[in-house]
Amino acid sequence: MELFIFIFFGVWMYIIGSKIDALTEEVRRTQQAPGVAKVQAMEMPKTAPVQMPQAIPMQSIPTPAYTAEQREVPRQSTAMSYKESEFEIWLKKDFMVKLGAFLFLLALGWFVSYAFANNWIGPVGRITFGILLGVAFLALGTWRIRKYEHQGGIFTAIGSTTILLTITAARQLYDFFTPSVALTIMFMSIAYVAFVSVRYDQKSLAVTGLVLASIAPLLVIDPEFGVFEMFSYLLVVVLGTLWVVNVRRWSILTFISLIVVFLYGLPYLSVSGADQDIALLFSFIFTTVFFIANIVGVIFNETNETKQIHITIGLGTGMYLIMWILAAASPEWQSLLCVAWMLVFAFGSYIVYRNTEKSILFYIYTAISFLLLVVATAIELDSSVFTIALATEILFAILLTSYALDDHRVTTNVSLLFFIPCILSFESLMSYSWRNGISYDHLFVLLTVGLAFAIGGLTLLDSAKRHMKESHLGAVFLILGSVYGLTLIWRIFHATMADDIATTFSLIIYTLIGIPLFVMGRFHGNKIYTWSGSILVGLVIARLLFIDVWNMALTERIITFFVIGALLMSTAFIKQKSANPELQ
Repeated sequence: MELFIFIFFGVWMYIIGSKIDALTEEVRRTQQAPGVAKVQAMEMPKTAPVQMPQAIPMQSIPTPAYTAEQREVPRQSTAMSYKESEFEIWLKKDFMVKLGAFLFLLALGWFVSYAFANNWIGPVGRITFGILLGVAFLALGTWRIRKYEHQGGIFTAIGSTTILLTITAARQLYDFFTPSVALTIMFMSIAYVAFVSVRYDQKSLAVTGLVLASIAPLLVIDPEFGVFEMFSYLLVVVLGTLWVVNVRRWSILTFISLIVVFLYGLPYLSVSGADQDIALLFSFIFTTVFFIANIVGVIFNETNETKQIHITIGLGTGMYLIMWILAAASPEWQSLLCVAWMLVFAFGSYIVYRNTEKSILFYIYTAISFLLLVVATAIELDSSVFTIALATEILFAILLTSYALDDHRVTTNVSLLFFIPCILSFESLMSYSWRNGISYDHLFVLLTVGLAFAIGGLTLLDSAKRHMKESHLGAVFLILGSVYGLTLIWRIFHATMADDIATTFSLIIYTLIGIPLFVMGRFHGNKIYTWSGSILVGLVIARLLFIDVWNMALTERIITFFVIGALLMSTAFIKQKSANPELQ
């Protein structure tokens, strides 16, 4: 069952991704439009040529003074220009300073090791020296960053890193500090880095501080440092990071925080007991924090540059939550938790819908809500009932997107999920239990999936008609719904009658269905009906000639061939009035 949940999640994310791609393309075209207008406005107007009098020398004519912007008209390059990433830009800027800082840290480490080996300085002096050196670098970075922001950020990062390494050595070599005190000192130096990054608008320094804060618990690992203490520390780091994001709108920090929390939680997914329960509780707290922060960021701080980050955070939060519910929650609580969080995400999508015109996050949180509903359904129901429930839920989603949201593209993408219950229904199609009579579980599975395909196909065709588009997928769904209906007829007759009699009745009914479809298609010029009727009748004839003629008893063979032959000949007396002359 978990396999189908993850397959469903993959298809569902593809649907949302296609919607995101469409909206992103629309934003890109919107952004390009002002640039085109600007270029057109900068073009010199065409005027009639003015003939210069011969008496005026050309040297006396003043040359108009154009500004740099007027002289440089932007040109569209035929070759795609390479755009450097933020990391490449950061690495190239003050490269020598960064390289020197790296070499300095190496030299400092060797010097300290040599001094320790020769006992030049006592343990207290060694740790004091390291802390004072780190503080000195912090002060140097703060002084330097006022005029040279990039260089000051480098020195500030060196100072915090020096303090972290010193405290780590004090813990591991001399056992000077308790884990809580050591982590507190580390956090104070990192908090100062975050403050400096906000004060002087240094994004790279903020990222460095977050990375240092993330690895700090690994440097003070101790049996006394339990799960509650570690996740409490991470919660403080996340809340501090979100404060930085709120001030400077660096949404990438939120995404990095989500990754850090995800990685720290992985070891507790496979354990059991009180530690896993505490980790599960904190996973709900982190989900709530990231959920609220992402909504606030979208409503108040979203820009075109941060849109993709907000999308990723929304999807990542949903995956993080579902992973913890399935792996750590008690089986009797899993479905209830999924439903509760489904309501939370649905409420969040409603808040986004009411307070902003940016619909991407609305679709994402709605998708996560629907996925949580599917997970809850899969947990509570067995395979047959789950297939029925899943087909019904997908049909409801199609009706909602078609008539409530009136979005044909999303309706089409959501309808692709129908192929999951279609795959699940293969068990009902091929089950051997039909040999012993009507299997009502499989009967209702086939009936529900078939009706869902038929109603979904009609909905797609109606949505395409309202938006003046074509929907081949709607026609495919109608055909699949018909196939399910025909299969049900075959299965029910063969489960309640002898094989020859059941085959006779089935083929006669197929013919009675195929001939009207063919005639309706010819009369109305509808190729779908024409081809459907022709194929159905053709399959009946093929089975008669190649299979049943050898397997049926003589009596059933005579009756079957006589009735079907009479039905086919009766089409000669039906008046055919086609809207398309080529079909007559």
